[in-house]
Amino acid sequence: MRPPSRRSVVLLAPAAVAALAASGAAPAGATSTVAPTTAITVAKDAGKALRAPGLRVGATGSAWAGGRTVTVPVTGATAGTTPTVTHTATAGLRVRAGRRSVLVRGLRADLRAGTVRATVGRRAVTVFALRGVRVATAADGTRTAAATLRVSPTGARVLRGALRVRRLRAGTFGTLRVLLPAAVATPAPATPAPAPIVLPGPPTAPAAAAPAPTTPDASPAVEVVRGAPSLDWTILSSWIGYLTNGGGRVETAEGAGRTASGSVLFPSAGGAIAADGTGTVRYAGAVRFVQASHGIDMTFSDFSVTFGPTEAPVVRAVLVNRNGAAAGSPVHVPDGPGTRQPLDFGRLRLAEARSVGPEGDVRLYERVPVHLTAEAANPFGFYAADQVFGSMNVRAALVPPAPTTPTDPGSGAR
Repeated sequence: MRPPSRRSVVLLAPAAVAALAASGAAPAGATSTVAPTTAITVAKDAGKALRAPGLRVGATGSAWAGGRTVTVPVTGATAGTTPTVTHTATAGLRVRAGRRSVLVRGLRADLRAGTVRATVGRRAVTVFALRGVRVATAADGTRTAAATLRVSPTGARVLRGALRVRRLRAGTFGTLRVLLPAAVATPAPATPAPAPIVLPGPPTAPAAAAPAPTTPDASPAVEVVRGAPSLDWTILSSWIGYLTNGGGRVETAEGAGRTASGSVLFPSAGGAIAADGTGTVRYAGAVRFVQASHGIDMTFSDFSVTFGPTEAPVVRAVLVNRNGAAAGSPVHVPDGPGTRQPLDFGRLRLAEARSVGPEGDVRLYERVPVHLTAEAANPFGFYAADQVFGSMNVRAALVPPAPTTPTDPGSGAR
């Protein structure tokens, strides 16, 4: 189950087909019995069928792309042999043509009617038609559905307008495959909401192979205190989904904890920024990522943020990389030495922050995307330099103003 970079794309140009096929199959999450998913695989000749050889398709939101397949998390499904399947509202496809792109999100696949509705830009339309729907139910209640996926006339018209592509037409796009474990075979709400990502705690008993001195213990849930220095990290959702869908987990320790929204909160460990916006702030706590079946085990701790004259503050951390080969693992991440290694974790793009301003006695940088360095991306094995790995709320203490000495009115020169 490989979670490739969300920036990877599926090229419909005929010349790119061989390269795409060589990049590997879709993540095993597309066929896992752990999580309900819908996998959309673009046909090799889709560019020719749609008269759009330059079209590119990638993933957006919590969906992920691999090879010619985009996999989208399922949020609900109705009962019956031909259910209606709903998906996370913000997840789906990003379709590009030249410098323009449009999002196709909030997929709603009606297997009985043979249609897939979605929001394209801001319009809710029937984007695809399903042909030859086949549904099978296993002995354990798991349902799988497969069908040919075609761009509908309405979908072609909307995509042409959004992308300003004159010749894009209705035609075969690829295939759709839905996996529905029995646990999700329940009626979907009338208006499905995106499922919140909740970081799970560790199992009730620690893994026997985990080294005791370096295994962080889970900390209780914590609350973000307005006006208090802290680092609040909302981790890339596709990475969290990859870990948890494969039986992995996220742990916090040394004062860090999980917030109600699922982010990881690190308390202040000192430091402040000056009135001109420069300085270094430090944070305590650790977060550990574990996926034993794929050999993943690494801890990031002792975060700090250095603000300078640029709009890209440096985020540093200490890594303990215990990654190693796992028998039967479909992926391989670089082996780690298991020792503490300081590294430049990433850079914050202040220009992309939701807001920057005061919050009590601290300065708040809200929802700032954090872009991985090549050094930090390497142990993950799946991501590249400059990958956006979630966002951070940075609450930095301000350097107090220097006290002023009152002037004695009677001390002036005569």
